[in-house]
Amino acid sequence: IGSGKGTVIHALIHELDLTPVPTHTTRPVRGDDPALSHRIFETETNFLRHRDRGEFIESIELAGHYYGLLRHDLESVINHQHGAVIELNVDGGIKIVKEYHQTLLLYLCSSEKLRRERIANRHMNKSEIEGRMKEARREDKLAKRSYDYLIENIENHPEEAIEGIKKIVVGRFPQLTA
Repeated sequence: IGSGKGTVIHALIHELDLTPVPTHTTRPVRGDDPALSHRIFETETNFLRHRDRGEFIESIELAGHYYGLLRHDLESVINHQHGAVIELNVDGGIKIVKEYHQTLLLYLCSSEKLRRERIANRHMNKSEIEGRMKEARREDKLAKRSYDYLIENIENHPEEAIEGIKKIVVGRFPQLTA
């Protein structure tokens, strides 16, 4: 939450020729979504219909909005044997790796100060910001126990995180070349 995932994922898609797997959400579109986000914005009714049919691999409710990954979306990329990248919360990543064992879990972290600034720029109220910050601290702890790699996204230097992730990904999946 607020770690700069969108910026880093956008670069990795282009530099490693990865296919973004869209996630679905009921939250409103934000200003940077068209450029950086790979989300499908759903009505709550449509989202809940997918959920009730068991079509999501994982889904959550966060800050009054739903988020989820449709099995069909992921499997269509896998079936084309192409490298994929998915932006998920920590719990979602843990669920995915249990079912899809080739998954590489990378957690992008940043300072609490930087996260707070990024989240505040999303024009949320104080209560929403504090809720997001609390969730970010919980995710940090869980990622440290469960993820393959923790990558620091240093303020104003996302290229360092991008290069570090590229080395990890290409090392694990040599068929992808930087």
